[in-house]
Amino acid sequence: MSDELKSLIGAELRREVPPAVTSLAKQLADRAGGEAVAVLFYGSNLRDARLDGVLDFYVLLDRVGAWPGSRLAALANAVLPPNVGYFEGQVDETTLRAKFALISLAQFSRGVSPGSLDTTLWARFSQPCCMVWARSDADRQAVT
Repeated sequence: MSDELKSLIGAELRREVPPAVTSLAKQLADRAGGEAVAVLFYGSNLRDARLDGVLDFYVLLDRVGAWPGSRLAALANAVLPPNVGYFEGQVDETTLRAKFALISLAQFSRGVSPGSLDTTLWARFSQPCCMVWARSDADRQAVT
């Protein structure tokens, strides 16, 4: 990937979002017990800067088995990622609703690589998205 493209994607991933979105993303990341790599926010609520409705997130993990849930769900994710769930979180006395998809960083990297035919990931991430939480700068670079 060229430096120019990496810079363009990095700027897009750093776009500003309402603080409540960042707070909800942190709540999602905390559920993974330290194995969340990053949380991506995308969808119509990002485009319209709204907090009503259901917010859309991808939670990238070191391993999907780190997410609370059944072993069967983690196994299913290994075969056909991502797992999708629903979450409600409190932010400043407001209940925010979210749909989240769980995927490992390795699965994500394979799915968005130039040679991949995974149209589900390409469709999601050809629209605006931003990284609203990252565990570290190194993780932010890896996701970018």
